[in-house]
Amino acid sequence: MKNLLLLLFVGLLICPACKLQSEQYLIRGIAKANQHQYKRAIANFTKAIKINPDYRLAYIKRGNARCELKDLQGGIADYTKAIEIEPHDSGSYYNRGITKSELQDYKGAIADYDKAIEIAPRFKNAYDNRGNAKGQLEDYAGAIADYTKAIEINPDDADTLINNGNSDSELKDYQAADKDFNRAIQVKNYIVYDSRGFAKNELQDTKGAIADYNKAIQINPFYALAYYNRGNVKTKLQDYQGAITDFSKAIELNPIDTESYINRGLAKYELKDYQGAIADYSKAIEINPFYALAYYNRGVVKDDLHDYQGSIADYNKALEINPNDSDLYSGSRDNAKDNLKNNLGAIADFLKFKSGETNTTDTVPASYKIQTDSSVIEVNYYQDYNSKREFNRLKDKDITYFKDYYLDTKILREEGAFTDKSSVGIWKLYSTVGKIQCITDHDKGTISVFDENYIPFYSLKMKMKQKADSLVKSIYSNDFFNKHVIFSFDGSLLFTPNTWESWTEAPKQFMMRYKIKYDESHIYKDLIEFELDSNGNFLPNNFEEVYGFEELPGATVKTFKLDYSTAIQIAKQNGLIETDSTKANAFLRWECSKQPKIYNGNYRYYVIQKNRTKFITDKEQGSETKTDFFNVWVFNPWSGELIQQKQMKQIKFHENFGGYSTGLLDIK
Repeated sequence: MKNLLLLLFVGLLICPACKLQSEQYLIRGIAKANQHQYKRAIANFTKAIKINPDYRLAYIKRGNARCELKDLQGGIADYTKAIEIEPHDSGSYYNRGITKSELQDYKGAIADYDKAIEIAPRFKNAYDNRGNAKGQLEDYAGAIADYTKAIEINPDDADTLINNGNSDSELKDYQAADKDFNRAIQVKNYIVYDSRGFAKNELQDTKGAIADYNKAIQINPFYALAYYNRGNVKTKLQDYQGAITDFSKAIELNPIDTESYINRGLAKYELKDYQGAIADYSKAIEINPFYALAYYNRGVVKDDLHDYQGSIADYNKALEINPNDSDLYSGSRDNAKDNLKNNLGAIADFLKFKSGETNTTDTVPASYKIQTDSSVIEVNYYQDYNSKREFNRLKDKDITYFKDYYLDTKILREEGAFTDKSSVGIWKLYSTVGKIQCITDHDKGTISVFDENYIPFYSLKMKMKQKADSLVKSIYSNDFFNKHVIFSFDGSLLFTPNTWESWTEAPKQFMMRYKIKYDESHIYKDLIEFELDSNGNFLPNNFEEVYGFEELPGATVKTFKLDYSTAIQIAKQNGLIETDSTKANAFLRWECSKQPKIYNGNYRYYVIQKNRTKFITDKEQGSETKTDFFNVWVFNPWSGELIQQKQMKQIKFHENFGGYSTGLLDIK
């Protein structure tokens, strides 16, 4: 099966409207590709490219879709174009190498993998696939060398160990092969035992299932899922006390595992420990306030305890979260109301269920927009994405409140707020049944996940985040990190060998990005950015423009000493004259040396004031170039020292089908 690497990037800027339109076509294409509608995906990627001919990601995604349709030459053409746009794109070399291998052009594939490795020397999958290609050419010694390097990068990749063992066998080095195969078994064993235990349980081989779960736990005593699964089997066998013990261990290892609380509550209920069951269901609700099953189960227990009002309240909440659950409508709440002699309420519920009021319509309303004194409210319906999206854009400040509903159920899918630069505040994601999946605080850089299955490899990602946090702290100090550094969930990425957010194996590289909180009023996006390999080691490279690590020799206290007001005041003492039309602005900026070493630049605090604008219009070509010129005062933010005054410019180019905008450029 072909593995493709997804690389996100910062490309050439075009006009905002055109950029948005091309991105919309890209998103539609990705959605169609995820639905395996590759021809429609290609049509959308092609439209994105027509609007923005340098849209590298659109070429990569179109190449992926063409390869899925076995248009391998078309895929190669798209990857080649992506490489022309960004010659340091190791992922496109890698993708092109895979495609050449499928065409049995193994020498051409090896050349592409060579280039990918030259750009990214710790690109494990490139070593893996180059080893495969060398094996096809019967260069087993070369294949072993590549697999050995891949194992050095990630010693726990069972597939690489197996490939290396096969190559050892081809060279009749059976002792080395045996060593590789044993290591692969050791790596995969506990997961295999757990998976086989699940299958045995489904086949009603409960004894065999428990034996496999026991073995998985023996190999890895910290594998929470094995305890959870074994607890389920013990529940089936009516060993409720044993099940409670297992669920308790799973909760100890993963305190926010709502499923373990739910199932432990069920076991306690069977033992008639009703208060204990209620406590577990209440804990599950505390973790996930939108978990309908937890309310329902707690309602059942309250019903048995003759707390009918409490029972009805829980059933109502479950129905509010999941209004299409007919079992709840036709059963439990009616019985509770009957017990309260609330016959009118019971009949009303029965009639509501029979009339089908809980069903939703397939008709998609038209989008609309409402203007108020304080905001612009826009509602859009997307049948293809099963989505109703509400945008409430405030007029007096740069913030939009957003809600996304599942169109067919009217259940909330996602809610949060964003500015023109990034997401802000609390964002919540929900499942199709209204169960909350995760809460992200973009202002604090924290995340709470209530269902780890919703986020593939969540534990691995959090482990890598901890390593990334430790790296930043080691360079700047814990105090600086706590005061100034915020993890960016918008910007941080994964490099994975599979397609868009559909991972079947663990990601191998991690792009970590952080915001800098300069003070309470000024937060700057992605001013720390670096990569980690699969072991959490820092990966220097020569084509990313940001690391954000400045060497500060002799600095005992690492903190910013310059504030906004002081910077403006010093600039005024050195020639800045503000008027109503020429107000100054100030911001933190990372000046990168673009060298592949950890300390690769400096933070600078800029005060800028626009002094003139120049327009060049080409009517024949239908284009316009706007150049803004600025007076600039450059400060060292660590010391507060004014270190330079200079002139800079910013260029904005626009034509019929696109455009671009530069950042601040030195005038030479």
